[in-house]
Amino acid sequence: MSEQECPIQTDTSDMSDERTPGIELSSASVRLSDPSGQPAGGPSGGVAGSSAQGNQSPRRTASQNNSSSSPSSSSSSTSAEVFPFEIWYRDNSGDDTSTDPYSWVDLEVKKVFSTFTRGSALLGMAKNICQPGPWSVVVQPCRPDEPAHIHPSEEAVPFFFLYDTLPLKLGIKLPFTSFERSVLRALNVAPTQLHPNSWGFVRAFELICEDLGRAPSLGVFFWFFSLRKSAKVGWTSLSSRPKRKLLKPFLESFKVFKDRFFKVGRGAGGPSILVDNSGDPYFPLYWTPQPAVSVTVAEKDLEEWEKEFVAELHGFRVLSSAEIIKGSGFSVEYLKNWRRKLSRASAETSAPQPAAEQPAEDSLPPQDPVPSPQVVHLDSPNESPLHAGPMNEPASPHPADATDERPRKRLHMEFDDLFEDPPTLNEAPLTAGPLSPSLWNRSLLVGQSDFQDASFATDRSRVQRLGVKSTFNIFHQLAGCSLILARAAEAEFGELGNQVTVLSDQLAQAHGENKSMAVINQENLVKIQNYERTVDGLQGELRQASNKGKELLAAKSALEADRESLIRKVEGLSLTSQQLEVANSDSKGRIALMELELTRLRDENTTKDATILKQGSAILQQYEAGFQRALAQVKVLYPDSDTSEADPFKDIVDGRLVDVPTPPGSPVA
Repeated sequence: MSEQECPIQTDTSDMSDERTPGIELSSASVRLSDPSGQPAGGPSGGVAGSSAQGNQSPRRTASQNNSSSSPSSSSSSTSAEVFPFEIWYRDNSGDDTSTDPYSWVDLEVKKVFSTFTRGSALLGMAKNICQPGPWSVVVQPCRPDEPAHIHPSEEAVPFFFLYDTLPLKLGIKLPFTSFERSVLRALNVAPTQLHPNSWGFVRAFELICEDLGRAPSLGVFFWFFSLRKSAKVGWTSLSSRPKRKLLKPFLESFKVFKDRFFKVGRGAGGPSILVDNSGDPYFPLYWTPQPAVSVTVAEKDLEEWEKEFVAELHGFRVLSSAEIIKGSGFSVEYLKNWRRKLSRASAETSAPQPAAEQPAEDSLPPQDPVPSPQVVHLDSPNESPLHAGPMNEPASPHPADATDERPRKRLHMEFDDLFEDPPTLNEAPLTAGPLSPSLWNRSLLVGQSDFQDASFATDRSRVQRLGVKSTFNIFHQLAGCSLILARAAEAEFGELGNQVTVLSDQLAQAHGENKSMAVINQENLVKIQNYERTVDGLQGELRQASNKGKELLAAKSALEADRESLIRKVEGLSLTSQQLEVANSDSKGRIALMELELTRLRDENTTKDATILKQGSAILQQYEAGFQRALAQVKVLYPDSDTSEADPFKDIVDGRLVDVPTPPGSPVA
């Protein structure tokens, strides 16, 4: 465990020595003790919600931080406060404050300084953080090097640090309600020591109680919420208990708040919202080295109306703190529907029954008065804000005694037994035969008799016939017999008392060990559930990774097959390429030879063309010369004939001379 739990010391100086060990003692003051044996100061007195009234067991822990370890006494009160459930606080005996008085503070807290270092940044803030009323406050900026956990000097005027997130986002206005003060006292933390998400749980729970017409109860609140532990003292955080989730956090990650704090002090007039008339603070004003590390609420710690309230809240869906605080969204509509359903059920229950079905008034057994849940009142100029009274009852005209730390849950009933002396009767009707076993087997309180039991009615009629005197005579005889029997039993079973004492001590020790083991068991259950959730998440991730691995393996196999096919194709193409390269080389050789042969043939053709052209020219010349000689001969033979149109390149067609086309490449062309 990261935190050590403080030992419990029970102050029994005002208890009688005749008390039997192991029996719960009323009005016990329970305190924590530091290593020196001095009792630590407890939280401020007052009403700890509506679940902290009445006689409490000395095994219930309620203490504040060690006053000797705090630079200022304003952070705690000198009186102890008893809560109806078990609270364990951080053990600060191992803190070394010789060199650093705040060595117990988490380093992350020490590194944060306020952004409100100028008065101009707080204009109008005092009005925004207060409810209308007779009280007044002053707001002051912080020094640039002043963290939220610092304690002032003894002579300084009391104040406390406040985050602007509380009034501006969560709607928590000053003065704090009695329930909000009680939460701070029970957890032993200053306002800035409690995480804003935890403040959101407190505010949303108050609004739910207001909507349902219930008084806010510490027992019911801590039934649903537990603490998160840490090695150093940082921001105290609440979280939902396993299988008891009532509210979602205001924000999943509340980051912008750490450096937005300022000082709040008492104003010039009106009642103080910091301390009561005796000077004791209503709640820890400054950071404490002993915040609560564990709060355990068992079902037996709750009253009947609280159990009913818990059962009612267990029927709710998980609601949103943000929606409830903002007054909009599904959670608000859900509460409205729930109220309408309760109103209809109440109307059906309160409907008048027919007169024939009403039992006779004198035949009904008397009932115990049902205790009403208490309503917490805010401060008023003339009363202490720590007062609480039953619902639906007028205020008492007499002020409560200042020494009463809290009102009791139930009033003690007092009865005046009035007897009338009837005529003296013989004792035979009562002593002649055995009395009804109901006289010895029943354990009934005064005013709780069952008039419908026939045997009890018979015994009562006998007592009425005997009268007071005869009845007391029989009681005297029975007392004498009981005394003789008691002496004989003491002689026979005298040593059983010592055995009972030893067994009681062993039982008390076992009970303490059982509580410690219960706390450890609860922590282990939370760890196991966290491990199970982690394992489930890892198994889901493993399944996803396995499926993805299978897909990747299949894709890899397909790629391998494609790769082998491509390799074979590449090898074939490589062989073909080699063959083509060889063929290309051969082709290049043949082409070179053919080019040489072509060149040779071209040369030969050129030579032949020149020869042919030369020979053609010679032949043409010879042809023209022969044609001219033939024309000369024709003129000699036919001097009158016209030979002007005669041409060696004309032909006779149908008795006419026509030109003959000259072939291309002809020397004539």
